Amino acid sequence: MIGMDLQAQIDIHNGRMQMLITEKEYTLKKLYRGPAGYKPVDWSGMPHGSGGDHTLDIIIKELEQYSHMIELEQWAIESLTKQLDIINNSISLLEGIDAKVKYLRDYKGFKLQEIADKLGYSLDRIKQISCRNVKEPKIYL
Repeated sequence: MIGMDLQAQIDIHNGRMQMLITEKEYTLKKLYRGPAGYKPVDWSGMPHGSGGDHTLDIIIKELEQYSHMIELEQWAIESLTKQLDIINNSISLLEGIDAKVKYLRDYKGFKLQEIADKLGYSLDRIKQISCRNVKEPKIYL
């Protein structure tokens, strides 16, 4: 479960980062159009016209915020990828066939045939080991 959850988190952060890059590009296009926000003033003294335009200072502030959020997403992706690599490389440190089968089955999501191929055992032997190591229920919060 841990390995699968980390990969899902990495995918989520990648999606967020792509969304932020798209938003930053859109905001950058607003900057190229030049500052807006200069609206005609009617007799009441209030500007009128279509809303939603931003002035130059607001656009620059948004660009800085997007850059910062993109950096945070990149840091999160790097951090989670390092953790996933540590977990993936830790299988060689596990002692005993029981621990390896349980890790590959529960945390990596491998099927029993894949585990047998990876560890070099017969499928029947892996089934016996898998039966004596009950799978832990997943708890989602």
